[in-house]
Amino acid sequence: MKKLATIALTGALGAVATTSLFNQNKHQQLTATH
Repeated sequence: MKKLATIALTGALGAVATTSLFNQNKHQQLTATH
């Protein structure tokens, strides 16, 4: 049970990190084009 919770937490953190990185790259591209 505890293992599943840890995996879920790690997955969520990974998704958040990926999303923030993606948004950062998007923002950099936007500022670069203007």
